[in-house]
Amino acid sequence: MNNNTYTNIATALRMLSVDMVVNAGSGHQGMPLGMADIATVLFCNHLNFNTQNPHWINRDRFILSNGHGVALQYSLLYMAGYEDIKLEDIKNFRQVGSKAAGHPEYRSFDGIETTTGPLGQGFANAVGIALGQKILNKKCGKNALDFKVYCFCGDGDLMEGISYEAQSFAGKNQLNNLIAVFDNNQITIDGNVSLSRKENIKERFLSTDWNVIEIDGHNFKQIDDAFKKAKKETKRPTLIIANTIIGKFSEFAGEAKVHGNPINAEGREKIAKKLNWKYKPFEIPDDIICEFQKLSSRGQEKFDNFDKKSFDVFEKFYGDSYNEKQINSKLKKYISDIVKNKKDVSTRKAFGEVLGLVKDDIFDYVNGSADLTESNNFIVDDEYIRYGIREHFMAACSSGLSLMGFKSFCGTFLAFSDYMRPAIRLSCLMGLDVNYVFTHDSIGVGEDGPTHQPVEQLSGLRLVPNITVFRPCDAIEATQCLKYSLEIDTPKVFALSRQNLPVILDSKTDKVSYGAYAIVDCKKPSLIIMASGSEVQIALELAKDKKNVRVISFVSMELFEKQNEKYKSELLPKGVKKVAIEAGVTGLWYKYANQVFGIDTFGKSGKYKDIFEWAKLTYKQIKI
Repeated sequence: MNNNTYTNIATALRMLSVDMVVNAGSGHQGMPLGMADIATVLFCNHLNFNTQNPHWINRDRFILSNGHGVALQYSLLYMAGYEDIKLEDIKNFRQVGSKAAGHPEYRSFDGIETTTGPLGQGFANAVGIALGQKILNKKCGKNALDFKVYCFCGDGDLMEGISYEAQSFAGKNQLNNLIAVFDNNQITIDGNVSLSRKENIKERFLSTDWNVIEIDGHNFKQIDDAFKKAKKETKRPTLIIANTIIGKFSEFAGEAKVHGNPINAEGREKIAKKLNWKYKPFEIPDDIICEFQKLSSRGQEKFDNFDKKSFDVFEKFYGDSYNEKQINSKLKKYISDIVKNKKDVSTRKAFGEVLGLVKDDIFDYVNGSADLTESNNFIVDDEYIRYGIREHFMAACSSGLSLMGFKSFCGTFLAFSDYMRPAIRLSCLMGLDVNYVFTHDSIGVGEDGPTHQPVEQLSGLRLVPNITVFRPCDAIEATQCLKYSLEIDTPKVFALSRQNLPVILDSKTDKVSYGAYAIVDCKKPSLIIMASGSEVQIALELAKDKKNVRVISFVSMELFEKQNEKYKSELLPKGVKKVAIEAGVTGLWYKYANQVFGIDTFGKSGKYKDIFEWAKLTYKQIKI
């Protein structure tokens, strides 16, 4: 293909992106103007996709980590011929109700593989997707998946700490199916990158065993050659450092102001004049679109030639999630043994044991922890991922694995969930099936002290939309939480105790799906005591010497809120005194209780029983 064809397509991408920003009066034109040449070569010569079968399993993945430049992605999808993106969508860029949001959103259009925007997240998701391909090939006994994961990223992505965690992991695990393109335009919002960064990016990536190629990001031949070399790499992920000009062809090219200050109609005309573009806003000549679609149609041939037997294997993986009958049988026996033995056991141990029992019956299962394998009670097997001390990356990687169809379990201490929050939030925004296993769930951690004792984390996680938080009261409830969670395909949190807890439920109790339910009851209670986790035992002790008391295990606020009003009003009737107990901050509980016993300060270091006494959370100290 000659340079004129490249230039025409790149010009069309630039102008369509600029038209979106002008029309919206909002957006980021700097990156689309700077990376249009790279995007042109990638889509025309290398990226394998199929607009007629957009979810084909062996398609190449394109991740826009520097998601503020999404106008470029919308332009690419529209010109490529994806049927679900219309010109009207593009014209309504950044408007309420439009699918063309200000940053890429998963499921909004075919061709958008993940939600990005918070910097570094897309880069880490890309690593997770690349890892998912490797695991899936191994898990299914086939090596038919040979797609590449292409990720555009910028200075902001690589400054965020998660990018180092992700690049280090990718290099260690030899993810040669990952090709990242770094938009090295030397500009951040505040000005030249030298104001805030000094390290040598090339040496940084070489030090973590990446293949690094440096090019002129506006030289079509160099761009094409770089992708060719990257695709031939057999052992290492590749970083292409593309030296570009932010806002190329605009009057503020190469300046920080072109990043986020939306261009106006006059500025648009100046760019059009430089590019000899004589068309009206949102007008793209048919011959350019046809040429682009012709050049980018190689994915159809690859789709037609995809190994059908391998396809059947992968389809089975995606079609069969878990063996419900086998799992229920194993969990029933485990609960029976727990009741029979009558031994105190921590919920982290119980959860780990049952997960180990049923993992082979969860066909899309993978797990891993942030260097806390034994503490989280995870089973090490072929599906185990050693994330190292990289909690933030672990969460984002788990989203990438979920995007590849896996049911991912990842673990650390609850206090360290704060390291993971941006990635957890995005998994909830996308509605991904990620399972966050957080052990050491309260001041019951004990001697490690307030740095490791979560007090605000549980409530903070409950506040995130589209999440289900479980805090089981004993080994039986922990088992039932896992069982019921398999029916939920959105993010879940399991808050599990370090300390051993008595078994307080019986083998017939199975009401986790209600979120909250009575474990001690009477027809007309005069007092209701509710608690979660280890504090349910305190509630039971308090109820022993009182009449007409209802004790509630509040295992999941989110599931309780999904119940009908009849159930909720009958469980928590008006006019009855309601007390809540939880070894954490008290605020959220006032939605349900008149009086709350908790801890609205940081903890102390000492034996866990002594700390509960210090916090005045023993049944002898709580006065109702």
